[in-house]
Amino acid sequence: MQFFASILLFVYAGSWLDRRFDTSPLFLLGGLFGGGGGAFYASYRRLTKPTGSRSTDDTDSLPKP
Repeated sequence: MQFFASILLFVYAGSWLDRRFDTSPLFLLGGLFGGGGGAFYASYRRLTKPTGSRSTDDTDSLPKP
């Protein structure tokens, strides 16, 4: 949902800027690629974020002498 909302927000802003400055598809396409790229990056960062449940102390898995 966040992915599509971000794209729609940037496309709407680009469309508004195009109407204001009469630069037909320029800002619309910039908003599309900017919103899509930003949303993809945010999703990627969220999916690859390390979770706190994994312990960094691996001494428990070592065999005891």
